[in-house]
Amino acid sequence: MTDVIVIGAGGGGPVVAKELAARGLDVLVLEAGPRFADPENEWTHFEDDINNPITGLFRHGPGDRSGTPWLRDLPQNSFVWQVSGVGGTTLHFFGNSPRAAPGAFSGYDGADRDMYDTAHLFPFGYDELRPYYEWVEATLPVQTAPMGAKEQVFLRGAAAMGLPHQTSLDTTGAAHRAQQNAILQPGGTAGRTRDRARLHHPEARGCTMCGHCYQGCFLPLGAPRNLKAKRSTDNSYVPMMLTADAWSPQGRAVTLIADAVVSEILVEEVNGETVARGVRFTTAGEEHEATAPVVVLAAGCIESPRLWLNSTLPNPNGWVGRGLTDHHMDAVFGVFDEYTGQTRGPGSNARVDLPGYGGIEQVGLPPALIAYALNFSDSGIHGYGRAGGVVDSAGADSVGRLVGRDLLDTMADTTASSRRSSSRTTTSNRTTA
Repeated sequence: MTDVIVIGAGGGGPVVAKELAARGLDVLVLEAGPRFADPENEWTHFEDDINNPITGLFRHGPGDRSGTPWLRDLPQNSFVWQVSGVGGTTLHFFGNSPRAAPGAFSGYDGADRDMYDTAHLFPFGYDELRPYYEWVEATLPVQTAPMGAKEQVFLRGAAAMGLPHQTSLDTTGAAHRAQQNAILQPGGTAGRTRDRARLHHPEARGCTMCGHCYQGCFLPLGAPRNLKAKRSTDNSYVPMMLTADAWSPQGRAVTLIADAVVSEILVEEVNGETVARGVRFTTAGEEHEATAPVVVLAAGCIESPRLWLNSTLPNPNGWVGRGLTDHHMDAVFGVFDEYTGQTRGPGSNARVDLPGYGGIEQVGLPPALIAYALNFSDSGIHGYGRAGGVVDSAGADSVGRLVGRDLLDTMADTTASSRRSSSRTTTSNRTTA
């Protein structure tokens, strides 16, 4: 019998496991997806290898790639882009780690308090949460993002709009700033050369500005796992939880089982209350049970409520499995007259905060993901303009999304593209939104 069972090794489970193991508790972590033990040899920077939702390594599905993915049918036209495996969806996140705005918490009385949905505030104060932010920020660590040309262009535009420069970690007003993200700052040759022969640890340290955050992070080459640039949990909290007995005086190493699909949380009635006592899970085709006085459910926004509802756990207010919140987002793309370096460096390093409304982030992606993102909007590409404001349907599908030759031309932004545009009496100064 173990002290604590943690279900899920994504963004939350390893954090819990590391903290509890450091305090001497015996912790078992179960992850439904695979563990990538050697990413330098297992991963590539090819988008299809990694992000293909059917066959990619970073899909939501079993470690055996001959098996089908765990696709989800949603009533609306959307795609839950989560990843199964040790590290979870942090494998492909940008590392962005902003704090929630204080105005979204109970008891806030700042000047911008009326900008928020005060009917749905967090039921505790921001000052109560801040120490936990600070602890995680110091542990990962969270730092000011490595900056480049694309961030300079974005922040220059934000300043031209009259937005002030924010230097505080706590957002209380409309402003622009560098992202706070969990990516190690470049050191040594990192960020100073594109010569791969000189981008090996320890000559190169931290972010090498490769631009492939969405394909996971296995750089700098030769660096131990806990010194890879992006602090996804597989590179940060997982190494810490697995070695807690070495760095914490009373610590105990966590037991991690990957490809372990939990099918049920085992419960029993104690003094009229339903109490979790363990889990049932399958690994290598065999079913097992493990028991513990505490079970932590950290399986993500889809799997956690699914397990809860399938395990006869109480749901007194009927809200388990409801209230899923996703990004309400749209994207704007543009072709610039100046070099932006949009494929260099971490994916999103600068932001504008608009408390009560949301924010705007600068984003840079590799070419295949940019082409994919150009088709995000359900309403099509409205800003893809022609000379005189006349929209030409050539190169667009039935709802206005950019496809075919015009997609290739926009992606390439070459002199040949401009000549083709001119021959059709169009403008080569294209923007897409």
